[in-house]
Amino acid sequence: MDRSLYRRFSGLVAWLVVTTPVVLHAQTHETVLDQTHRGRLAAGDTLNSTDSSFQDDYAIQVERGWIISVVLSAPAFEPYVWIISPGEAAAVQQGSVPGSHVVSVTHTAETAGRFIVRANSNTAGETGDYTLQITAGPARGSGAGQAGAILGPPQTVANNLDVPSGGRLRRYPGASGVVYTSGSGSSRLQVVTWSLDTSDPNDRTGISENSAGVYVLVGTPGVVAWHKSLGWDHGAGAAHVEELPNRRLLVVMLIGDMKHLR
Repeated sequence: MDRSLYRRFSGLVAWLVVTTPVVLHAQTHETVLDQTHRGRLAAGDTLNSTDSSFQDDYAIQVERGWIISVVLSAPAFEPYVWIISPGEAAAVQQGSVPGSHVVSVTHTAETAGRFIVRANSNTAGETGDYTLQITAGPARGSGAGQAGAILGPPQTVANNLDVPSGGRLRRYPGASGVVYTSGSGSSRLQVVTWSLDTSDPNDRTGISENSAGVYVLVGTPGVVAWHKSLGWDHGAGAAHVEELPNRRLLVVMLIGDMKHLR
C-alpha cells in the first residue's frame, strides 16, 4: 500500500481510490517521451523522508493530460516507485508485490510542468541495481486528459477462483468473485474481485473467518501487477471495483467486524 503523502500506510481501509498501474495503459498513449535509466541504490544516496530508504530522482517535463507510465525492476531488492507532481503537490506511488521485484504505476498529469519519477525501495537499507523505464504522451485516439475504458465486461465465477497467496496465484475451492477482461496479448488486462470464507468447520466457537480482495493481471496470465486484500473475523464481506473518470478505478472493500488488515 502507498506511503500516503508522504507516510507509509498503516491504517484500516474500507474505501480506496487507486490509480491504475502503468501496465493497464501500455498501448493507450502516444509515446512522446521514452527513457530507460539503469542505476543503483547504494549507501550515500539521498534518503527518503518517510523511512530513510535510498532513492534516486529523475525529472521529466510533460504537458497537462499526458499519461506518464513507469516500470521499475530490481533483481536484488523490492522496488518502490513514485511519480511526484510539480511542487510536490501530489504523489502517486506503488510498491512491488512481494517476490516479484518489479513494480509499475501510471498517472495522468493534472498540470503541465516538471514531474519527478523516483526509484526507491520498499524498506530502508536495501541496495542494488535497477532499471527504470519512463514513457509519457497524450492519450491515444482521444484528446489529452480524456478518460478511456479500463474494464471489460464482467464474468461471475461462483467457485474455484484464483487468489493471490505468497506472491503467486493459487486456486481456492470456495473462492468466488467477478473477472473483467479487456484486450489481448501484451495489452491483455484482467481485474479480479474475490471473496472467500476461510472458517474452520471444526471450530466449536463458531467464529467465522473471511477474506476479500482485488488484483490486476496484465499481459502474461498469472502475473499479478497489483493486489489488495482484507481478512477479518465475523460477518461477511466482498470487494467491488468500478470505473471512474480520468482512468481511475474505485475499489470498495465491504467488510464485517474487521479485525486486521493484510
